[in-house]
Amino acid sequence: MIPGKKNETADPRRRQLVELGAEKLADILLDFAHRNDEIDDCVDWMVASRETRLALVKAKIAGLHRLHDFIDWRHAAEFERNVSVILDEIKSLDPPPETGLLLVADFFRTDSAVIEGCDSDSTGMIYEYDAAELFAEFAKRCEQKTSVMDLLIELLGDDDYSVRDSLLKHAAEFLSKANLKVLFERLQKDPEELGTRGNLAELAKQMKDVELFIRLNSDPKTGELPNSRFLPIAELCYDCGKYQDAMSWLQKIPREEYVPSDFKKKLFAKLGMNREVEALYRKSFFSCPSPETLAELLKAVGRDKKQTVIAEAMEKFSGEEYFSTERMNFMLMHGGAEAAAAYVIPRWRKVDGNNYAALNQLWPVMKRKGAPLAATIILRALLDSILERKKAKAYYYGAEYWHELEGLASTVQNWFDLPSHKDYTDKIRSDHKRKHAFWAEVNP
Repeated sequence: MIPGKKNETADPRRRQLVELGAEKLADILLDFAHRNDEIDDCVDWMVASRETRLALVKAKIAGLHRLHDFIDWRHAAEFERNVSVILDEIKSLDPPPETGLLLVADFFRTDSAVIEGCDSDSTGMIYEYDAAELFAEFAKRCEQKTSVMDLLIELLGDDDYSVRDSLLKHAAEFLSKANLKVLFERLQKDPEELGTRGNLAELAKQMKDVELFIRLNSDPKTGELPNSRFLPIAELCYDCGKYQDAMSWLQKIPREEYVPSDFKKKLFAKLGMNREVEALYRKSFFSCPSPETLAELLKAVGRDKKQTVIAEAMEKFSGEEYFSTERMNFMLMHGGAEAAAAYVIPRWRKVDGNNYAALNQLWPVMKRKGAPLAATIILRALLDSILERKKAKAYYYGAEYWHELEGLASTVQNWFDLPSHKDYTDKIRSDHKRKHAFWAEVNP
């Protein structure tokens, strides 16, 4: 992280740190810097002049060009962070746009060395997304668009790992429609075969030329379009305000092909197809009930139908066999702890402890609201998941769940068809008796 970049969430300790004073904080920071190379680099960056910072960035990029040692999977994540930091540093320099563009271009030229030299499938994404976005930011502010196009064509001409073609996807952000046409013509005539149908189709899309886009997506010999191109054509028609044409292409898509519901919703809304829009919102809500999907549905059917919709959902979810944390949350929100408990208890065998993020939100609420059996079901699922996966790093949390279960056991009045607390814990002790690291956490 670059010093000086603001965290999105204000830390309440900030005021206390400010009150310590600059000298005290400087001493603390230098003390940490002497013991940590990353903090030491941050301090060097903070105190460096603008010229020195620029030289540091150029040196780091040059270092990537000269990368010789292979980065294995154990060090890949740290290496990727260091590569990403270079882009953050370029941005924080706030250089003239032409300088920034050349720095990012030179960063792109390291892609082969970095991707080949790192044992990770995600390294290329740094170039494909972060670097391409930064290139576009600087390119927007460059006045000499011909120079921008020259640089873009140069980079595209040496794209061994297909990460630089992402630059074309941003072209409309920094080139006018007239310049896009010039770029299209230059690519079309390029002797290095940059004018592939894919590249040209991408530019046709950004020029919002539907006919050209269709032609470039068609088979050059037969003129036929593959089914997979119907949706992109429909989306382009929509972006061009040709809603009826978009609908015509949408209707050509085979039933088995996936079409994002969000696209259908906005297209149907533009065409005044209110019943179809409502049906899509109903499907979204009943598939994944949440405050957001409920609000969308009520916007379509009217807020006066809120209680009717909630009652229908409660009845539907109660009649289903499978378990869903989204549905339990809905029951909790609109029917209270009693409804949520009535939902989870008969489905206790279907609770998946691997869904720890959602379940860890639920069990404390059920415990606090006086539904100990529901909380027990969730805690057991979480504990079972940890022990079955043999996740030693998670044994600390498993021990926490164990002690929570111990505390809840005496408050459960009816176990229904669940094993009693004694039967459950006896089985855990028997099945996992050799997991000494876990039992050491339970009884430190």
